[in-house]
Amino acid sequence: MSKKLLIFKPGDAGEEIVAKFGGFERWFMKTMCGVEFQTWSLDETQEIPKIDFDGLLITGALFSVLEMPKLEEISVWIREIHKRKIPILGVCFGHQLIAHAFGGKIAKNSKGWEFGTVDVEILDKNEPIFRGILNPLSAQSTHEDVIIENPPNAKILAKSEITENQAMKIGNTTFGVQFHPEISAKIIKTVVKLQTTESFYVTHEIIETPIASKILQNFANLL
Repeated sequence: MSKKLLIFKPGDAGEEIVAKFGGFERWFMKTMCGVEFQTWSLDETQEIPKIDFDGLLITGALFSVLEMPKLEEISVWIREIHKRKIPILGVCFGHQLIAHAFGGKIAKNSKGWEFGTVDVEILDKNEPIFRGILNPLSAQSTHEDVIIENPPNAKILAKSEITENQAMKIGNTTFGVQFHPEISAKIIKTVVKLQTTESFYVTHEIIETPIASKILQNFANLL
């Protein structure tokens, strides 16, 4: 029987990106096998889901963690999932949400945006999510906020030139990555073409990063 993975989607891509590539959850589903997917899109009117799944994946969002509705309620929910030793993976926004839930602090990076394909230095290659991953890892990045104070019990697993916490682990079952293993160069280049404001700027050349998605299957194998 396939394990059940809940994809918690706090937000989604813009309408034109969704029309062309599907919503955030589709980007993950394309790279993971052997699991049954369920999706929860954040809605202030809905109850937080019961913990009846085998794993939790938290996607990115287009707003800051500190702006999320039900932030503290969801933080309690995440800690309870962790307490039950159910595997959790947070990506970008999800990475920061996990940090907040466990006592970390989030703010804009004083060094500016990290947008494009970045080199991520893996600090512990023996961690299961990095199995079969080359070091350094090339991965897509689309963030301005960062974790400026790590959770007290976090182990930092990776870093980049301007982001000290590119990946972390809390206990043995909760992981976060600041970069995007699910995003292709085609998606990120389309985001740049559609940009009509100066809300972000490209800081790194954008190239394909096929190895990064292995992290998602590695996580699925933990369920």
